[in-house]
Amino acid sequence: MLSTRSKGKDTYYLPGGKRESGESDLDTLEREIDEIVWLTSADSDRVSPVDRIIFAHLAASGLMS
Repeated sequence: MLSTRSKGKDTYYLPGGKRESGESDLDTLEREIDEIVWLTSADSDRVSPVDRIIFAHLAASGLMS
């Protein structure tokens, strides 16, 4: 679960996002990940080993480009 907090605040919250017109669930998920966490590929140094496995599975199944 991803949570965040605003600079100078003590309270954490769940970041939210909305699907844009004509966007699929997967497209929304990929865009939100990119916007919030700045991850765009499994080659990033910021990706954990578990995330690399997830990204590899999604790519192999054609669910992520």
